[in-house]
Amino acid sequence: MEEKREEYLQLGVREYWIVDPSTRQATVLSREEIEGAATWSERVFAGDQLIESRLLPGFQGSVSSLWTDAESDEAQVDLPGNSKKSRIWRRFFLELAP
Repeated sequence: MEEKREEYLQLGVREYWIVDPSTRQATVLSREEIEGAATWSERVFAGDQLIESRLLPGFQGSVSSLWTDAESDEAQVDLPGNSKKSRIWRRFFLELAP
């Protein structure tokens, strides 16, 4: 994982999210420049905390919303574009819509 972080810094990525289904946490890494050197600011979110993006003001959603009905998704058929992961993210982004 550390290798990817360094690679993303070198490529100029400004923010990325790591969503861990085993711990039901989301880690948001935001690029910072400190004394001319790029580094990551890391924030970990869990439960009902709101995941917030520094890069996209107003873009937020609760961590728990990622897992809403996740267990019932097990029974659904996995068709292209209908994987469990896709359904979770689609539900999360729909919740963010105004």
